[in-house]
Amino acid sequence: MTRSVYEVVVCAYILPDQRGDEFCRVIKSDYNLGAPCVALMLDMGRESQETGALLARHFSIDLRTSDPLQPDDVIVLPLSPEMLAGRFLTLLRMKRYLEETKNAIGALM
Repeated sequence: MTRSVYEVVVCAYILPDQRGDEFCRVIKSDYNLGAPCVALMLDMGRESQETGALLARHFSIDLRTSDPLQPDDVIVLPLSPEMLAGRFLTLLRMKRYLEETKNAIGALM
């Protein structure tokens, strides 16, 4: 992944060598990757009880416990292709908005 800069990364919760949320933390903590927006896909038919805890953490509105390295979005499967494309486009818009905000703040400094 270090060869390219990605705007959006979508990964599954179950990966061959680690959990998807751990992979998201690695991506979001590496500044050389260009700070992509990260989405985690959960298949509620296949996942274990820990996915419920992950969803609870992600959708927590308590900013004191918010983790900046958590996924930007959690996509719960099954999902229609149209809805998945919509979620992807929303992440892409969010990435571009964050870049514009960062550039505007940099210009003001």
